[in-house]
Amino acid sequence: MTPISTNVLRAHLGADFECTFLDLVRIYGEDLTDEILFDELADYLSDAVMSPFAEDKVIERCCQALDELCTTPGIDPVRMVYGRVLGDLSPVVLQRLRSYLGPRLEALLDEVEQLDELGELGEPDDIDELLLYEIARLEAPAGRAGRGDDRGRPAV
Repeated sequence: MTPISTNVLRAHLGADFECTFLDLVRIYGEDLTDEILFDELADYLSDAVMSPFAEDKVIERCCQALDELCTTPGIDPVRMVYGRVLGDLSPVVLQRLRSYLGPRLEALLDEVEQLDELGELGEPDDIDELLLYEIARLEAPAGRAGRGDDRGRPAV
């Protein structure tokens, strides 16, 4: 975890995110990474947007923090801000969030769309790929773990 991303998030979100952050520190200790922090921020932001008691100021502060992180040295905005936060939001949440996005977040979404159209967005992290494979394997009908035939034989 970079102190820079932590400082940006804590500065913008203050007490709203502090309990969540302290829980993460307690759970992960020195193993807390930016990836974990940003994943948690995605959940936090999604909950804030979907809450029937949604507070505009909380959502605005989340977006301001993400907007600043887009230009923070050491943070890859495509991989972290989009890949770990915006890209993990449901289409409904992202649509509701649109009016809160600053110019850097809008530019990031445009950049990601262009990279995707050009096929240059890149591959998901190995761990994400592995998790998706495992989920597909578990959800597939018996003997069809996404590969092979009905009898579980490997595909040729």
